Amino acid sequence: MEKLYDPFKNVENVYIEFRKAQSIAKGKPYRLPKDFEKHLNNKMSKVNRKSLSVVTNWFITKWSGVSIGKYFECGFELFNNFTYRNFADPRILKLYISRDKLIKRKAELGKRNIIDSVKFVLKYIREHKIKSTSIYCMIRQDGKSLPIIHYLNNDIDRYFLTWMIREKYVHLNDYEMSVIPYITDKYREILDELAQNNRFLEKLKEKL
Repeated sequence: MEKLYDPFKNVENVYIEFRKAQSIAKGKPYRLPKDFEKHLNNKMSKVNRKSLSVVTNWFITKWSGVSIGKYFECGFELFNNFTYRNFADPRILKLYISRDKLIKRKAELGKRNIIDSVKFVLKYIREHKIKSTSIYCMIRQDGKSLPIIHYLNNDIDRYFLTWMIREKYVHLNDYEMSVIPYITDKYREILDELAQNNRFLEKLKEKL
């Protein structure tokens, strides 16, 4: 049978991202076929194979800068039963673009707030004669680490604290998670905004 995909691996990756987004939208775990090529050619309808092939080619070419996972998440937000036949609906890309612009605007604001947060932490470490940022993060008062306390006191912002959690400077216990509900609820969203400043954040490690 003539294959409808080229290169094959890209189609599989797009399929996996679709299933991941589907799992998030439905709140259910997902399973992947053991033999994707067999699943594609024998289990999937001709229409679905074609839709998957077309959108894969778009992600490789004219949509090369589009996050596949985020694109599919927008699809599930727009359609109750989002599936292959909806892949190329222009409303999805429109929602993705508007959301991407918003994320970038927030990221620029977040960058400035992160710089202020770093200045606060470095000053605190210096004034309290703490040997390192790692030790600063391990110090606890009333069951909360110093970064959590400083976040709650508005001394450091949510972007910086989320970055410290992502980089494993801060290890949250159940109590700490309960006192920062905004970050725990919006964690993935904040990570998306942080991703816009990855190069800046890599340099940040050198200062800490």
